[in-house]
Amino acid sequence: MNQVIELFGFLIITFIGFVFPVFGILISLFPEGIKKLTLKYENEKKRAEENIKSEIEKKKDKTLNVGILERNLRILKKNKKTAGEKLSYLNPKIILPKIFIFLLLSLIGVMVALSSDDILVRYLAFVLSLLFFGYTIYILWKLLGALTELSVIVKEEKTNSDKTIIRLLSASVEKTPDVVSPFLNEGKVSILFNKEKVVNDKKIPFSANKKYQLPISIVNSDERMAKKVEVGFIFPLSFMIEETSDISSIYTGENHQIVRFEEEFIQSDETNQQGNLNITFLKVGPHNIRVFIKGENIKVSNYSFTIEVID
Repeated sequence: MNQVIELFGFLIITFIGFVFPVFGILISLFPEGIKKLTLKYENEKKRAEENIKSEIEKKKDKTLNVGILERNLRILKKNKKTAGEKLSYLNPKIILPKIFIFLLLSLIGVMVALSSDDILVRYLAFVLSLLFFGYTIYILWKLLGALTELSVIVKEEKTNSDKTIIRLLSASVEKTPDVVSPFLNEGKVSILFNKEKVVNDKKIPFSANKKYQLPISIVNSDERMAKKVEVGFIFPLSFMIEETSDISSIYTGENHQIVRFEEEFIQSDETNQQGNLNITFLKVGPHNIRVFIKGENIKVSNYSFTIEVID
């Protein structure tokens, strides 16, 4: 038994001496990423709070389906809690001392277990040490998830920078006389939203407080391949969107959220299915939706259509 406790103590010391500093260094490497991710989670929390207030107000209307409203409230409260927890993992002044304290408590438990002659005290101290260490592992796992998101943001920034350089080079080539344009013909790459082509001034009706699975597709009707295609939908915060593997990224701002779909390449005369957009419309009324599409060889195109949310 003593040997097991001693080995466990060495494991804790390893975490204090090696793993803990490594995580501290990793957090310090992404200051700008932390700022952007913190802003994202703060906006998500704020959006959830506003939507919770809206759903509570709706409960006063006896004509609405209470079961659906309760489901929406549960989802929104969960989103708010998740955003709040993620915010705490992005603050080094909070998370690093917390990890150190629980590791220290775990080590103290091991020391008490080794030094005590009372069997009950030894077992109790060892169990508490295991619990403290287990909670530390849980915190580190969550922190690792936050660091993964930070690396994605840093990668996106680099990708956006590369895309900007490519667009500038493409623009310079396009202005050169007697050179074939690197861009596909305008209007040849289009978007299908719920199997309907996205065009300006289009109106699409949906019911409120009902979860939809809307298929999203990108159509390339040009004779050439479309490269590094990116489609973005700019939705209001009153649209509750589920994060799925089909979506490349979701950015949440103070007044809107941007849902992006990306494809490395789309062959000529091909309809590429991006997957479903799982969405619930919480607020009744007309909502103006802005859409953009761009790519390595696609000029930026912008569209605007209306989603009419009805009871």
